Amino acid sequence: MKSGPSSRTAMLFLAAGASRRMGRSKALLPWKGTTVIGHHFRLLSALATIDPWVVTQADDQPLFAELDAIGWPAERRVVNPLAPDCDMLESIRRGVRGMLASETPYHALGIALTDQVLTRSSTFEQLEIQARRSSLGILQPEHQTQRGHPVLLSRAIAEELRDYAGESFKHFLEEHETARATAPLDDEGVARDMDTPEQYQEQLLIT
Repeated sequence: MKSGPSSRTAMLFLAAGASRRMGRSKALLPWKGTTVIGHHFRLLSALATIDPWVVTQADDQPLFAELDAIGWPAERRVVNPLAPDCDMLESIRRGVRGMLASETPYHALGIALTDQVLTRSSTFEQLEIQARRSSLGILQPEHQTQRGHPVLLSRAIAEELRDYAGESFKHFLEEHETARATAPLDDEGVARDMDTPEQYQEQLLIT
């Protein structure tokens, strides 16, 4: 993954979904003395070269209030006016457009899932370093042969994703299989989602 004019990476967290199976906003679930979204912001803000971004619904006032409270910069928030009545790809596209339009010319852009709260900060660092060194445009973590998130994209690949008209992000990655490298990691968090109240309670016990 060739470096661009900036040494920084943008990491987009998807927080525009309906959380129907959870029954409440996953981003606002209590986690480690803060919220799930607060946890991600705190985790990434401690890293030197990664800027956290977020994509939200247009009128999610509780989430907006939490983003204000934790100090999430307004310029790193993207609104998807079609959410939650659209697929995840639409939120990804809008987030990617926002990151590409940033005054910071990011050399790589990441797509992260808000409900993957077990991912370690060292994993984000390792992926960022490996992406910088990779000759390919896509880097995806893998735990015990299961691919996961965050997925890091070169700026050139992100520009293709910005206007991608295919079915899903998964299909986009499959169509770019020759440009995709995997990074085997000893971190179950990269492949473990949190979709239901039961899974939330299970993961609280792990931490």
